[in-house]
Order: sequence, then structure tokens, then C-alpha cells
Amino acid sequence: MLTVRCFRGKGWLLLAMLAGARTVWAGFEDFANFPETNNSYVSGSFVGRDGSTWSYYSCQGSKVIQAPSPCLGKGKTPVGSVESGLMAGGCEELTLNWMKAFTGDVNLDVLVNDVFLCSITGGVQSVSNSVGPIAVGQAGNFTLKFVQHDSNAGQVVLDNIAWTPYVGGGTSPPQLVLAPSATSVVMSATNRLEVDVRATEPDGDELHLWAAGLPAGALFAGATGASPLACTFSWTPTLAQTGSYAIVFNAGDKDGTNRQTLAVTVLTNKSYYYDADGKAGEELRAALHEIITTGSHQLSDPEEDTAMKDLDTDPADTNNVILLYRRIPMAKSLYNDNDGWNKEHTWPESRGLGSTGPDQNDVHNLFAADKNVNALRGNLYFDESNPADAGYLSPAATNAPETSRDDDSWEPPDGVKGDLARALFYMDVRYDGMEGDTVDLQLQDALTDPTNRMGMLTTLRAWHEADPPDATESNRNEKIFQTYQHNRNPFIDHPEWVACIFDPETTPPVLQPIGAQTGGVGAWLRFQARADATQNDPVTLTMSNAPPGSVLNTTNSAGTFSWMPEAVGIWTVRVYAADNDGADSEAVPLSISVDQDGDGLPSWWEQQYFDDGTNATPSEDSDFDHMSNLQEWIAGSNPRDSNSFLAAEMIWQAGALRLSSDDVTTGRVYTLEQADVLADGTPWDAVRTTNQLESGELLFNVVPTANGQSYRIRAELP
Repeated sequence: MLTVRCFRGKGWLLLAMLAGARTVWAGFEDFANFPETNNSYVSGSFVGRDGSTWSYYSCQGSKVIQAPSPCLGKGKTPVGSVESGLMAGGCEELTLNWMKAFTGDVNLDVLVNDVFLCSITGGVQSVSNSVGPIAVGQAGNFTLKFVQHDSNAGQVVLDNIAWTPYVGGGTSPPQLVLAPSATSVVMSATNRLEVDVRATEPDGDELHLWAAGLPAGALFAGATGASPLACTFSWTPTLAQTGSYAIVFNAGDKDGTNRQTLAVTVLTNKSYYYDADGKAGEELRAALHEIITTGSHQLSDPEEDTAMKDLDTDPADTNNVILLYRRIPMAKSLYNDNDGWNKEHTWPESRGLGSTGPDQNDVHNLFAADKNVNALRGNLYFDESNPADAGYLSPAATNAPETSRDDDSWEPPDGVKGDLARALFYMDVRYDGMEGDTVDLQLQDALTDPTNRMGMLTTLRAWHEADPPDATESNRNEKIFQTYQHNRNPFIDHPEWVACIFDPETTPPVLQPIGAQTGGVGAWLRFQARADATQNDPVTLTMSNAPPGSVLNTTNSAGTFSWMPEAVGIWTVRVYAADNDGADSEAVPLSISVDQDGDGLPSWWEQQYFDDGTNATPSEDSDFDHMSNLQEWIAGSNPRDSNSFLAAEMIWQAGALRLSSDDVTTGRVYTLEQADVLADGTPWDAVRTTNQLESGELLFNVVPTANGQSYRIRAELP
């Protein structure tokens, strides 16, 4: 039987069968009941597949893996997260799908029973990934939580979370976690140290948590019971307790004990602001935030009431307090009386504090004020009152003659302007939204009205300079530290730090180097543009001298230039990064050729057949048909299709076999080859070669022989 094979490429179908043990899932969550579908970041809840109530915070639904899917926001308040309800049966292993939604790299923390398990990082935009199985080993009831690691973590989409049941029978001792996680601490005597100690038991055994080596005056109650257990270590060393201490925290069960040692060095000469020395700008802000947060004590309501009656005591009569806006004494006994006094939140509750959390009752932010005058101030910004404003009123209240107001601001007496400014600077640095029941508080000059903003920053800077800290303010700060909240307002102790953190930034953004780009006709040319903002100013990316058809797609301070050139040539496009302080730019040369990378394959051809553009290897056989990519280009065949073939006809004519094809082109050399059998490794013999076409058709006349049971046509460049 004569078989004629005139394929451009010969192909085989390879089937792979993968067999494995079946995974038994205890539960899964595909977010079928997740209600959000648009691009607004919101918080809410839904009933999960397991029947528990799942909660989500700062999530949207426009980016999906398999709709619906939650997309956790970047830099949002509250922090973007998805949390399960309490689920039974334990969790041995965990798997999930995730996707980088935009340009920001993923940095997602996975927690079980609020204990950190692992982080998921990186990703390629809009590409779904699978992770797992992640070893968990949690017996009994458990919760899952997926939360953004920090404010820089990029938006991430979650879907198809699945977990296997806890198998039990383990012999692992408990896990022990300290927060903060430091193994050594250097502190000053009279400062307060607090460490949260948490133990979890993966095997469901009874758990014991205790400490050894506790110094005098230190508190650590310990605990016994089911996992998880938590207890707080706290200690304020006296001046007589300078030296080194090794405090050993233990978590044990029938399978053994895990221990962690905390080395504490107490110094007499380590200042409260030791870790802030020599810093400026964002480094100083971060150091001060850590200092005034660590060891601070959240007052109970009775403690807060006691503090309010003490901190603003009238030095001339300790039965009275001095009122903030009226600057007169009033009896302490009239606290919360209708015609008495109450506590003024200089940063108003309605501007991000709410009714709970450490920010709501932080006494650095609270002052004794006439109840009725306090109500008139409401939640107005602090600013110089404008006499031309329609709502201008001076005094703002007849019994507060040193105050004034207009439609959008309140001006207090000159003698307390600096005090109020420094209280607000403290609140801005102290609260960044990373604690429960708090948001990221920010001072600003704009009159826009987000719930976590307060102003006016420029005015507060001026008030701080005009009314520096006095003895009364410093004594109040010391009393808060020693007696009540155990932290300080750094801007009372170091007024110069206000300028280091809050002075306006006037440096324009910096555009990261791009460099010359090469491209090919008919192939996508893409490059990334990215700018580094010197502060939190919004950055805009633009370009000029752009070639026709090119675009610059931008998200915040990053962008992607895309262009498919239609002709050979050289272009120069200029990319700009600008904010309110100025701009940076770079001229980017674009050199376009037919064969961008010089590999013998035209760029348009590589773009047509290879998804990622001009990255084909000439010698590679992409479709396993024994023809390289270069040979496929020469033949004019599809390098990604092993069944791509020459359209050929076979007829008998005058006692000879005639093979013909009109699927050919000029500028090629065609060789007819023959073989006796169709098998891998069989040699093919050249029968005839030609570069001539007859009326645009390739013709071969051959007489079949014993060795000519199969024929093929090969195309080559001359």
C-alpha cells in the first residue's frame, strides 16, 4: 500500500495518566455566598459552606478566580482580611487558591486560632496559584484567618480553601509564641515591659503554661486547659533592679515541654527614647510609634474617670479642675453634670476613635472641658477662625471669651493651642490602625472629611511653635506615664521632633531607571515604569512623544508601556513621574527591527505563535513533530500544531506518480524525500530538489520504487 505523507509536521498524541490516593476533605470554602461583586472595599459577613459565619474586612468582589471571590484591599482600614467562624473537627492540612490582583506584590498571613502559620508572597498579576498542603495539625475547634501582612501588602484574591480533618495521635509538645517576638530586651528601670505569651497544642492534650525566673514585682499568672492558652507577662523594674534577668516561659503537655527564654537587661541610663536617638522622618515616626505603644496600658472606664479628675487639677484648689476652653476652675464633683464638665476628645470620637479601643480613652487626648462649650466645638477641625466666613463667631461661647469659630473650624485660647497641637501629633503617631478597634489616624490640611482625618496640620505646626511646652504640660505628661497609661507624649519631651516628622515634604518623586528598549515589527513591546514617592504624595505617570498606538497603563506609581510596532525604525518616548512637588523624567529610546533578538525568526511570527512574544528558541521543536521552530518558519508551518500539513494532491499521470501542492511560496528550496516504512529512526532519502514553481504550484513527478512506500516534502531556505 502506497502512503503519501506531506505533513508540515508529524505529530503524536501523548496521554499521561496520573494516579494517586484520594484526599478526604473535612471542609471547603468556595465563597459561593460571598455577596460583593463591585470594586468598592467594604466589610461584612456571609454563611460559609461549613455553616459558620465568615467575616470579611476591606474586601471587594470585582477581581475573581472563580466568581464570586473576595479581594483583600491594600493599605485599608480596617486591615483587609477574611476570617472563618468557629469550626469543629480539627484541621490537619490546608490548601487554597490565590491570585495577585494588581501590581503590588502579595504578602498574606495565614493564621489558625489567631496563631501565625505561614505567609504567602509574590505572584504574577491575574495568574491564579495553588498553595498547599500546608501542615496545620490543629485538633478540636479552630478558626482560619487570612490577613494582609502590612499596609504595603498588595491586593490578593482568595478562593477554594479546603482542609482535611485532624488525624490525631500526634506526639508533639505545645508550640510557644511570644509577642513581641524578641528574645532579648534592653530597657530602662521604671519603664514598663509587657509580653503576650501564647501556647497551642496540636494534639488536643491538656496544656500547661508557666514561667520561671520571674523577677520581683513581675506578673505572669500562667494557665492550664485546652488549647490555645494565653497569658501576659508584665513588669516595671525599680531603680534597685538594674542588671540582667533570664525569664523562661514554658508550655508543656504529656508529650513534652517547649521553652523560650527572654533575656531582659535593665539599665539606669537607658532613656525612654533610646531607640529613637539619631533618627528622622519615617524612621523616627516608626521608632516613636513602637516606643509609645509598647507597654502602654489601656485604662478601664473607672481608671479613666479617676485620671480625668487628676490630670487637670487646679493647683490653687485640688477640689477643682481647670477647664480647657474657658480657662477657669470648676468643681471635680460636677463631672458629667448637665451644667458641669466632661472630657474633651481633642481628636474627636467621630473622626476615627469610635466608642471602644485604646484610642477612645487615651488620656493624652483627653482634657477637662465645660460640657456645653465642648458640645459647641463638636468635631470641628482646629484652625484660625476666618472673620469673613459666614459662620464666624467670636467668642464661640459667651462663657468662653478666648474662643472663636467659623463654619468648619474651632480656635481655642492661645494658652492651650500648643498643648492641643501636641496631643494631636501624638495621636497621629500612636495609632496606625494595626491594633484592634483602631484606625490609622492622620493629620492633614485638606478640608475633605474622611472619618480618620483631623486638621489643620499647617496651623497646628504654627501653634506648636508659638506655644511651646510649659511646666504644667510636662507635669501632666509625667503623671500619665508614671501613674496611669505608662507611656509619654514625645512631642512634649522633644518639641524638635515635630519638624522631623510633620514638616511638609518638597522633594519630587524619583523615576526608577528604564533604559533603552528593543522591539520587533508585529510583536508587543512592553516595559515597566515605576516611581519612588518621597512621602505619601500621590504620583502620576505620563509620557510624551508616544508612537501611534502606544499606551501607558498606570496604577498609582507604577505603569506598563505597551506598543505593537508596524514598521522598522527608532523612536524616543519620554516618561514622567510627577506629584505636587515636581517631576522626574527619562527619555527611553525604542529601536524596532524585523527580527528583534536576531535569532533568525521574525518577531511578528514569534508573536503570532508564542504567547509571551519573541522568546521562541530556533532549534527547539515546540510541537514535537521533528521540525525545529526555525524549520517551521522556513516551511511556513505552525510551530505549535503537530498536525499542521502541506495541502498536497497525488495523481497517476502517464505511468508516473505526480505530487503537487499550491501551499508554497517563492524563495524556498523544496526536497522530495522517500522512505520504505513509517517508523521512528527510518532514514529518509532525497529523491528530487527544486526551487522552481510552475504557475505558483510545486510539482514532482516520480516513479515509485521499493524504497518509496512513503514520501514527504521538506522546505528550506537556499
